[in-house]
Amino acid sequence: MHHDSKHSKQPKNSMTTIAIPAFLHDVFGEAQTRLSLACILAGGVGAGAAVVGLGWPVFAARAWYFAAPAGLLAGDVAAGAVANFSRGTTAFYAARPAHRRVFLAVHVHLPAAAALLGLPLAPAAAVWAYAIAAAAAVDALAAHPDQSVVAGALLAAGLVAANYAWPAYAAETTPAGVALGVILSQLFLLKVVYSFAVNHHRP
Repeated sequence: MHHDSKHSKQPKNSMTTIAIPAFLHDVFGEAQTRLSLACILAGGVGAGAAVVGLGWPVFAARAWYFAAPAGLLAGDVAAGAVANFSRGTTAFYAARPAHRRVFLAVHVHLPAAAALLGLPLAPAAAVWAYAIAAAAAVDALAAHPDQSVVAGALLAAGLVAANYAWPAYAAETTPAGVALGVILSQLFLLKVVYSFAVNHHRP
């Protein structure tokens, strides 16, 4: 019994809460556990690097001052797709409806990345518009018990649509450009429509 009591009092490092600096609250919320923070950073770096690797011919064909910001946008989308599932970020935005609207308004990552990389703007703008409209609809259901189900349906439709939208403009880019457009669109949809718009930790 004494052995079990001793171990029960030891803190779990992965559950240790870290206070987030105020200037990063819009990204991480006011606090994160060590495990959540590690997953967010790993998602941003790992998935961001994978996206750049997948679309490397596109990035390599652009001047560094276009390619570098586009790579940062890809990393931000990937990290945000993870961060918005966390308790810290969800709680921060759930308590601040105005911040939620600002978040959606400034999320022009997809068309911005397409412009920086010389990708077709039409499919990027179409997916972006759908994502913002779908997220707004999901956000309006904040008090509804089926919010996540509606979000899942809208996300699934968007993911499929992205796979049709980009190949339709294949003549305006390369195969690598089409693949890059699809994966960026899918990450953006996940981040905005489901990861952000759903309140994952409602009381």
